[in-house]
Amino acid sequence: MRPLLAFLLLGLPFWSVEQQDFPRNFCVDQLPSISAPEGSTVTLPCRFFLTWRLVQPTQVTIIWKWRNFHGPVIFDSSQDKQGRRSLVGDPKKGNGSLQIRDLTKADETRYFCRIQALTTEGEKIVQNITGTWLTVKRRVTPTATSEPPGTEDNFSSPFWLFFTPVDLAASLLLCLFLKIGTCVALFLGLRRQESLPHANPPVIREVLPHTDLSLSLPVVPSHTKPSTLKLPPPEKPAPRPAQSPPS
Repeated sequence: MRPLLAFLLLGLPFWSVEQQDFPRNFCVDQLPSISAPEGSTVTLPCRFFLTWRLVQPTQVTIIWKWRNFHGPVIFDSSQDKQGRRSLVGDPKKGNGSLQIRDLTKADETRYFCRIQALTTEGEKIVQNITGTWLTVKRRVTPTATSEPPGTEDNFSSPFWLFFTPVDLAASLLLCLFLKIGTCVALFLGLRRQESLPHANPPVIREVLPHTDLSLSLPVVPSHTKPSTLKLPPPEKPAPRPAQSPPS
């Protein structure tokens, strides 16, 4: 229901040059407005349908006017060369869209799509009454920024001629990888050293001072024979005193 209602509403603002003769036998649909930047290409849509019986399907001419409803003709599909304007729609399928290339500020105005058809009842001409307003936006140019002093000299030096930004980025990545590899190697070495078994601690031996353990024995000359060795005679025990007999 909604698509049908929208379709009927689209047909309300349209008008015909010969509306009094056939008010319900046609429909020409255009967008209210469209915008595009300067220097680009824009397409102005135009959809239509006719209920009259055509003499031939090719007997449909698309005409575009601009500025106002009775303005000058800027495009006629019956002619060959149209400059920057060309027809991109197929009139056999009810499409009369116009394409404009290399937009300039002078192209900013209102455009009207007009259909001329040769029917069994004669030539019929219908046109949208409101048209499409085309807004051409000016091209934005980048603002020049002042460089700090010395920047131009730095980039024009012979050093920068041999190193592009890609080379500098590759060098930085290489240095980063080398640092990461060194840290990983040190970490693995420490882990390996911690995993090894601990060796027995060295035994510290205390050196004692030299002590003479020799006994105090008489020195015997080496030329003395044992048989001739004279020892002192043993001492005799003292005699006990005589006891007197009891009386």
